Amino acid sequence: MSHSMEQLRLHARNVLMEVVRVYYEDFAYGVVTNRWNAEVREAIRQGRLLFLQDVKPEHRSEAEAVYDHVLEQIVAEYVANPDLIYIDAESRLSELENPPEFDNETLQKEKDEARRLADLLVQDLEMFKGTIEKGIQEGNLQQQMGKRFVSLHSYYLSRVNAALVNKEHYFEQALARLVRKIADQIGVDPQSDDYLQRIIAGDLTGSEAASIALEADKLSRDISDPYQQVIEQIDPEADPQMLYDIALAYMDLREYDLALRIFELYNKRDAYRKLRSSEPIAYCYAHQGDILRAINYLTDVMSLGFGDDDYLGVYYLLGYFYERIGKINDAIAAYYHVYRLVPAFRDVPVRLERLGESLT
Repeated sequence: MSHSMEQLRLHARNVLMEVVRVYYEDFAYGVVTNRWNAEVREAIRQGRLLFLQDVKPEHRSEAEAVYDHVLEQIVAEYVANPDLIYIDAESRLSELENPPEFDNETLQKEKDEARRLADLLVQDLEMFKGTIEKGIQEGNLQQQMGKRFVSLHSYYLSRVNAALVNKEHYFEQALARLVRKIADQIGVDPQSDDYLQRIIAGDLTGSEAASIALEADKLSRDISDPYQQVIEQIDPEADPQMLYDIALAYMDLREYDLALRIFELYNKRDAYRKLRSSEPIAYCYAHQGDILRAINYLTDVMSLGFGDDDYLGVYYLLGYFYERIGKINDAIAAYYHVYRLVPAFRDVPVRLERLGESLT
């Protein structure tokens, strides 16, 4: 494949990764129940249009084929592993494909595009100027920025060659320029805050800034959080769906302990709710690094007495977790249980063949 088509392939994958990330909650929990959300379909359609808008007419049919091929790969990957969106979507972005060997002219164009996007990033961050000012003045910039580092950095990386962005640190440079500008405007000494110093010096990578911001934001919360007060007042019998939605929202924030606590309220005295929430609960345990607990929980859910069809997702997830810890025979057994019931369920045939099982 020519370098130009390699670039198209990388572009297609990055656009689709952005689409999937933007709609990750609907996507992740939609595929758990083996259905697609209309918003996801629309987002992918818009992504296709965005991808094709800069393609020359003579390359359009080939570009469409590339897009569809990459779409198929990404859909298969995320249908099979929806937890990847939460675990390491950002880090995986830079590992999707080896970037092509750009000639000097192409490389310069890529750099120019990255710088242009860095300027756009500054414009986007200007919207948060008040938040940044408050954080600088109060000495808690990391708490004030919170999760925004994650969304901005992920979005930025998804727009250009990820390897190039990581190498050149355009995100960090843009953020440093903006924070330095605001500090000057409001008369704050950059030396007054270690975190502020590191941002302005460009010493923080985007992922490190995101990690520190999330941790600081987490530490700044306490039980007086009004959301907590609201949760305590929700009647699980009167409005169970609200509890379920809040638990998913806390998963989004990576507050897995809180998510598990709310799922526990949701599950009280209701076997069906326990089944419905079993997959996201298992993901919470996995994200906390306790895959064995996730496996034990899913195994316990099997005793609820529902039919085999109701347990398709549970068996699939068991197979996936068994793969993760190297219990290949157990993984094969779980996947085969699904395959016997619904041969085309997600990517079960692919997984079985990859594990050395012949399905012919």
